[in-house]
Amino acid sequence: MIRLPSLTYIAEHARGAWRRFPYVLVCASLGVIVAITLIEAESNDFWFTKLLMTLGLGIPLFFSLTIYRESPVPRLRSTSLHLLGAGGLLLVGFYFLSGQAFTENFFLNYAQWALALHLLAAFSPFLRAGETRGFWQFNRYLFLRFLLSSLYAGVFYIGMIIALGAVDHLLGISIHDKLYADIWVFSVGVLLTWHFLAGVPKEISALEKDDSYPGGLKIFTQYLLVPLVTLYLVILYLYLGKILLKADWPKGTVTWLVSVVSVAGVFNLLLLQPVQEKNENRWIRVYAKGFYLALFPLLLMLFTSVGKRIGQYGVTEQRYFVTVLGLWITGIALYFLIQKKPSIKTVPLTLFLVTLLTSMGPWGAYSVSRFSQMGRLKAFFVKDGMWNGTKTIKAAKEVPLEDRKEISSILDYLVENHGVVPLQPWFDLDLSKWKDERARSRYGYSSVSTEICKSLGFEHVDRWNNEANGGYFAYYADPSEQVIPIKGYDWVLPLRMNTKFTLEGRECGMDNTKGLLTLKIAGEPDLIFNLSKMLEGLEDTKADLKKEKVPAEKMRLEAANGHWEGRLCLENISGTRKGKELVTTYTSGTLLLRRVK
Repeated sequence: MIRLPSLTYIAEHARGAWRRFPYVLVCASLGVIVAITLIEAESNDFWFTKLLMTLGLGIPLFFSLTIYRESPVPRLRSTSLHLLGAGGLLLVGFYFLSGQAFTENFFLNYAQWALALHLLAAFSPFLRAGETRGFWQFNRYLFLRFLLSSLYAGVFYIGMIIALGAVDHLLGISIHDKLYADIWVFSVGVLLTWHFLAGVPKEISALEKDDSYPGGLKIFTQYLLVPLVTLYLVILYLYLGKILLKADWPKGTVTWLVSVVSVAGVFNLLLLQPVQEKNENRWIRVYAKGFYLALFPLLLMLFTSVGKRIGQYGVTEQRYFVTVLGLWITGIALYFLIQKKPSIKTVPLTLFLVTLLTSMGPWGAYSVSRFSQMGRLKAFFVKDGMWNGTKTIKAAKEVPLEDRKEISSILDYLVENHGVVPLQPWFDLDLSKWKDERARSRYGYSSVSTEICKSLGFEHVDRWNNEANGGYFAYYADPSEQVIPIKGYDWVLPLRMNTKFTLEGRECGMDNTKGLLTLKIAGEPDLIFNLSKMLEGLEDTKADLKKEKVPAEKMRLEAANGHWEGRLCLENISGTRKGKELVTTYTSGTLLLRRVK
């Protein structure tokens, strides 16, 4: 018979996890409270959401510090107070120093710190020389325990939502809609975390003597991961052969594919490491050597692809990360090929250091990217006669479209991700009102760069524009003003692109060409709404509105032809300009129609 654990056993393990990892569970519990508060209030408040994200970092951070304290480097022992102080100081520093708005760079930096702290958890109790087997077994237990905890938390959540659904459907008791999300947060934040911590190995030093290897893991790696990684290597080599035959440049997306396949292959070999010394598994050593050798031509393709784009468009955070990741993979491949007895601890340790170092300082991704794009921007100013040696001046002649597009794109990037402070010394325009990140976010990043472009004497150009495309436009009516009076009209018709309907037995449809929206009724004169005239009015006000949301009244048109009178109340309209021609790609709204007596 299967012996199920008693409630006493479960309670004792829960208390043991609390005694061992109190700070981890405090972070998890506070995170659940903050998350539920945000859900119930339907809030996206920046500082409260950032508090939730900071507490999320506290989970792997305090976990890593705790298990290090249990197995420290002899000369670097710490107390519980040291642990709390170091972890608390780091979290407080992140909360107050990591930005004031949710920019792309904020999320990239957060992802770096999250990755670094999870990597720290993998090796923090194994900083001494040796202990390779213990390191592998420890991470194997963590990985399997996480899967088991996720299963338990998932079953609990599914069971609870089914129960709540049954109460609602069968008993007629109304269930609070947000309760489902609250339960999910509790399941992940408390149950999963607590169950996981209760199963973390306690005698870490004893793991060095553990030579067990799960059969299921061997099947997973040997018969699933190895063939998949090999298949992707073959595909990448076929693509490499294709571009060599065509003498073409590799696509930008290949850089990420090479990176993912390389990392997956390294991870796969780490999983197989304990069994490769056995005689029946000598093929693993041969495969590992072949895999690392096969990476070098692909890495050369990666560096060629990203190098070309850096030469064309400068360094961005994404290109920086791809380049650094490629260099790290190259170093790992060389290490495992050259070193006679390589340590698998090198993989998470070096990746941790790379992740941490690239997240800060003048050598980091954000400083290097800002410096590169500022250099590109200055080069365009010099080229187009908008630089007097120390700062920008207004353009004396028309700036070519491609240059305007690049300048606008660079300004968009810099304003959103690095703010206006680095730009201010170059401009007479006062940028101080946008110095605060929250103010820039509320105002709209592209609106800030639009004002900067105007100070230089040209209009901001969206990055997807070309010579035949004079500009993209998109407007929507203020939702708070969508109450439409229908008195005096006979029909209310929903309007979408290519709408077709029947009116008084006649087939009708909407035709949209050359800035005119035409209602065609079989056997009747056309009823024509002049969209171009309306859009001209919107363009006149856009500089003041700063946003594409406009008063609903400005998106209403009337038309008459002696037989019909109509009022068009648009909700959304978007499209492009090709020279003087308007091409509307999407419209939606309501058409009010009446027959003239």
